Amino acid sequence: DAIIHLGHARFLEKSPIPTFYLECRKTDPAPILAALEKSAKILQGHHKIGVGVTIQWQGSLSHVRKKLEEYGVEALTGPPIPPLRYEGQVLGCGYEPLLRLGEEVECYLIVGSKFHGLGLALQTEKPVYSLDPELQRLDDLSDEVEKLLRSRYGYIEMFREAERIGVVVSVKPGQYRMGAAVKLRETLRKAGKRAEILIMDDVEVNLLRDSGFEGFVNMACPRLSIEDQQALDKPLLLPMEALIAVGAAEWGEVIRTPRYFLMEV
Repeated sequence: DAIIHLGHARFLEKSPIPTFYLECRKTDPAPILAALEKSAKILQGHHKIGVGVTIQWQGSLSHVRKKLEEYGVEALTGPPIPPLRYEGQVLGCGYEPLLRLGEEVECYLIVGSKFHGLGLALQTEKPVYSLDPELQRLDDLSDEVEKLLRSRYGYIEMFREAERIGVVVSVKPGQYRMGAAVKLRETLRKAGKRAEILIMDDVEVNLLRDSGFEGFVNMACPRLSIEDQQALDKPLLLPMEALIAVGAAEWGEVIRTPRYFLMEV
C-alpha cells in the first residue's frame, strides 16, 4: 500500500505509490567538528570554500559553517535546485547549486562520503575534498579523479571499436529519458553503430552482460557508469562519453565540467 524510504530527502513530488521519506539525520555534530579540527591545516589554506552535505549531516551545516569561520574560511552554499530540497544538500548526481558557485570559490568540501565528493570532482576543475565524519578523515580527491578519468577514456576507446550498442533506458521515475535515448540512438547509427534501445527497470549488470551487445550508453542514473562499470567487461558510457566516442563532442571540453554528467543530448 505504501513505501517507507530510508536515508534520502523527498526527490519526487508525486509518486504512483504513497511514499514516506525518513531522512535519518544525524543529530550529534561532534564527529563533524572533530574531523574538521583534524583537517584544520589543510582547510585554513583557503579563503572561500563551497560546502555541500549529505542529508544525514544536513542538521550540522551551521556547525560546519561556524567552524570554518573560526579558521578564517568563508563557507558558501547555494539555494536548493530540484530535486534537491535543502540549502547545501547534495546527491550523488545532484550538485547544481555548488557548481554555480564555481567562479566564487577556491575549492569544495563535501561532508558525508567519498562517493558524494567524487561525483562533484568529476564535474569541476576546482579541488574537491570529501570529509567522512564516521571515518574521521579528509580526502583530496584530485588523484583519484584523474585515475578514474584515465579509466573512463579506456572504456571510450573500447566503445569506438564496438558495433552493437544498447542505449539503456530505465522506467524509474526521474530516470526515464526516452526522448534523449532516441536522439542518441540516431546519432550512433549515423556514426555506423548498430544501436538499439534497451528498456529496463533496475539496470542490472548481469542482464547487460548476457544481452549480446558489445557496448552500452547509460541513460538512467549517471553513477551506474562510474560505480558499476568494473563489474562489466563492456563499456557502459555516459551520454557525453558516447558522443566523444563518435566524434560529436571533445574530451577536453567535457571532462571536469557540468556537461560530463549531462543526461540529455
